[in-house]
Amino acid sequence: MKLNRINNTFRNMTSGLVNKVVTLLLPFLIRTTLIKTVGMEYAGLNSLFSSILQVLNLTELGFSSAVVFSMYKPIAQNNTKQINALLAFYRKIYRTIGFIVLIIGILLLPILPKMVNGGYPKGINIYVLYVVYLINTVISYFLFAYKSAILNAHQRVDIASNILTITQGAMNIVQILVLLVFKNYYCYIIWMPVFTIINNLLTAHFTNKMFPQYFSEGKIDSEQLLDMNYKVGGLMVNKICLTTRNTFDSIFISAFLGLTVSAIYGNYYYIMTAVIGIVSVISSSMLAGIGNSIQTDSVEKNYNDLKKFNFLYMWLSGWGTICMLC
Repeated sequence: MKLNRINNTFRNMTSGLVNKVVTLLLPFLIRTTLIKTVGMEYAGLNSLFSSILQVLNLTELGFSSAVVFSMYKPIAQNNTKQINALLAFYRKIYRTIGFIVLIIGILLLPILPKMVNGGYPKGINIYVLYVVYLINTVISYFLFAYKSAILNAHQRVDIASNILTITQGAMNIVQILVLLVFKNYYCYIIWMPVFTIINNLLTAHFTNKMFPQYFSEGKIDSEQLLDMNYKVGGLMVNKICLTTRNTFDSIFISAFLGLTVSAIYGNYYYIMTAVIGIVSVISSSMLAGIGNSIQTDSVEKNYNDLKKFNFLYMWLSGWGTICMLC
């Protein structure tokens, strides 16, 4: 099956950009409201917990990307049986990862205070707050996050983006109202796992509706498993590099300089991640289309496309860098 790559790419980019506008502007308003209503230190706690859990997510090791990459060929060949086997494998792996993240996260509880230099706001239980963040992270592993692989492999990231736009937008609005009315951090974070569950349920519903022929069944053969291990090996290195470069900063700043400095740093770092996030919409929008093209088109065509994409990214990176410097 050959995907309608151009239409899918533009559709994914449109929904992705709308999602980025919502998921960048509303969290910015939340961060401002958080600082104004409960204090700068709470924004620092938010950055610290998010960074810790991003490090724990290293246990995923790139399995999600590897499974999606492995689906390109069976999709091009209309091999439903193989896709179902990959989906079953993905579900099993994700639930195992969920257990590992949960256990390691719980083991980190005793050293939490040591990650905050100068203490944390009085009147809060840092352990309870951390557990809520931890539950919010592992929920998706145990529910239906694995089903998003079908949307990604079919170049229908727009469906997942639209669902995320609605759920995250609604959550952010509720959180802003809660902060303004109650000025309570507990009331603020409790909505995170609630909307994570809603997002998973909606993703599963629309995936089942669009692709009813796919369900978790069967086992991948030894050749597929070997190919998966090969892909995960390369993706693991990339994931470790990204995490160590972009995540440890908040943890070290909090441990050595305190939550207030971590929150101030987070404000500036947020601007850079916003720019990177917008650029990443382009790559995620056409990724599955490129995978499909590799399976269905000639090597020469794919190489010419690679040169075009490379030029596009160099131009965007150069333009973005100059704007940031200015």
